[in-house]
Amino acid sequence: SEEYWATYSCVIAICLIKLTLLQLLQVRCHLAGNNPRQSEDKSFLLLGLFKIVLVATGPGTSKEYEQRLTNCVRNCLESELFFGLVAFILGNFCEAPAICPLLFKIFLALRVLHNIVHVVVMMQPFRGIFWLASTGIVAFLAITILQQKGSALTNTKLEL
Repeated sequence: SEEYWATYSCVIAICLIKLTLLQLLQVRCHLAGNNPRQSEDKSFLLLGLFKIVLVATGPGTSKEYEQRLTNCVRNCLESELFFGLVAFILGNFCEAPAICPLLFKIFLALRVLHNIVHVVVMMQPFRGIFWLASTGIVAFLAITILQQKGSALTNTKLEL
């Protein structure tokens, strides 16, 4: 439906913007700590400009915080990529439940809250709760696909 794809598109776009912001914070940490990822990052023509634009100084630039950001980015890639894939499959090959656009919005809110808790508040059990709830939504979508298309796994005939 129109609402399904409009909501899906917006959620994916916001997740990608959020991921990009987290990656910019990672680069900020690298620059502030003079901790280049690659040898060519040690010194290059616009290094000073990058440091100014990304405000590569002050709080939130420690090695520990950089690792926290790296873990957060990894979690986004692990969780949000599968959400996008499962929601895409559901919307294209199945009869998506009418509640899906609402679930997509809830998923997005949970992921944003998870990231805020991960990189700002740094507090459990809230981070875990937000992750678990968003993972539950992805599991619901996957189970919906299996309920509608799972028979394809058992209806195969081997012909020689």
